[in-house]
Amino acid sequence: GMGLAALFALGAHLSGGRFLPLLAALTLVYTMTLPASPVSNAIAMEYTKETGADYGPIRLCGTLGYQLSILIAGFLFGQSLSGFYAIYALILLACAVCAALMPPSRGHQHGGKKVPLTVLLKDRRLMLMLALVFLAQVVAQFFNAFFTKYLGDLGVSNSVTGVITTLT
Repeated sequence: GMGLAALFALGAHLSGGRFLPLLAALTLVYTMTLPASPVSNAIAMEYTKETGADYGPIRLCGTLGYQLSILIAGFLFGQSLSGFYAIYALILLACAVCAALMPPSRGHQHGGKKVPLTVLLKDRRLMLMLALVFLAQVVAQFFNAFFTKYLGDLGVSNSVTGVITTLT
């Protein structure tokens, strides 16, 4: 997944800013990368259950790492976003290498009875929750997509935008 995402991010870099190739490349990048967060959370929770470690400090490190990466990106690309997707491709490649070096994870349903997807889809409370999460994500992603553009239109530098994003 991450190796392919790195390849597609390189495609975004090579698109030259043309809309359709950039749209296609980024759609493929995010198709490969969006599952990483819930999967890594599940692996961390499984690890803490098996070892007796506390989940909170591990989750806090993820949050702090995310905020630090935004600050670094804001300062690296303070004047121009040129080269952003090339660097993103390198980061994704590093993630792929790290993932390949990790021990395998058996998963919570290993050896147990698996719940069929049809059973989950028939659960009205679960479907309501997923619908609400979907709507909340649409609003949040709209904010994420256009907030930094709005700040840029106001004349705010990418460095300051990184600090604002970290704090929000």
